[in-house]
Amino acid sequence: MSFRRAFQSAAIALTVCAGLAGPAAAQSFAGKTVTLIVGLSAGGNYDFYARFLSEFFGKHIPGDPNVLVQNRGGAGSRTAANYLYNVAPKDGTAMAMTLDTLPLYQGLRGPGVRFDLARVRWVGNIAELNSILVVWHTAPAKTLEQMTETEVVLGSTGRSSGTYMIPALMNGVLGTRFKIVIGFPGTNEINMATERGEVHGRAGGSWDNFRVQKVDWVKSGQIIPVAQIGLKRDPSIPTVPLLTEFAKTPDQKKLMQLLSSASVFSRALYLPPGTPKEIVGTMRRAFNATMKDPALLAAGEKRKIAVNPVSGEEMQKLIAETLDVPDPLVKRARGILGMDKKN
Repeated sequence: MSFRRAFQSAAIALTVCAGLAGPAAAQSFAGKTVTLIVGLSAGGNYDFYARFLSEFFGKHIPGDPNVLVQNRGGAGSRTAANYLYNVAPKDGTAMAMTLDTLPLYQGLRGPGVRFDLARVRWVGNIAELNSILVVWHTAPAKTLEQMTETEVVLGSTGRSSGTYMIPALMNGVLGTRFKIVIGFPGTNEINMATERGEVHGRAGGSWDNFRVQKVDWVKSGQIIPVAQIGLKRDPSIPTVPLLTEFAKTPDQKKLMQLLSSASVFSRALYLPPGTPKEIVGTMRRAFNATMKDPALLAAGEKRKIAVNPVSGEEMQKLIAETLDVPDPLVKRARGILGMDKKN
């Protein structure tokens, strides 16, 4: 090889290396803190999953940053979603985990939405989990059939959460008689109110939450699962029926399926719109690597934490389908949920 060709080859190699090193260096989070904003109070299942992820996530992000969980509850996760969308930095140092029903709430044109979940950049979902409707063992009704005849009081964190949307739609579609008490900061507070006898139970959250965090309740039979809200039955409670199984007409089934689709967003993370493509890619790769981390998988198995991830790319496709709610269903669901009432 001639000197000139050798020189050109070396120059090209150096250029390629520099091109590869440039973006990697620019994406380093060394010395920074990545904040996972949870749209509910501390102690609940969403907070539990975020803190579990934070133990392992940082080491897979370039620069090994600190990963901090910040609770920003309120308005059924809308407070956190509005903050991330409109205020949080778009440099990869802030991402959110909000209620799985928030995409549906947006799709129904719910009030108080100052975000568009089709424009955020989805990082991935830690686990696809069914929501659950549970009651305390002293509740006046313990089956869905009984709940069409007897009033049962349920706690709720807000109108955009599953704790409200699930029982409210069940009242309007299936004829249940739930009285919904709104205003709890998170599901942990509803659990405490249930134990004190102030409410009879709640909807929303997952059976995984009770199985891991309320072992004594499950073993003693103090908490009773009534129905699960998802696209297929949770293997850990195979005898508990899906909400869609109670539908008696095609229209009822459509509404119950619409509500059940929220399970695909159960413990998902997303970045603000406008986050640079390179940073989105970095965070998605870090998330995927974390989900395969032997240490995380071992810890999940030991703590009985479900880990069945969905990639950010797949989440980005799913959000468009979820937000595309047919107008007739929007109209009926909005009427049931009281979204058209003027205060």
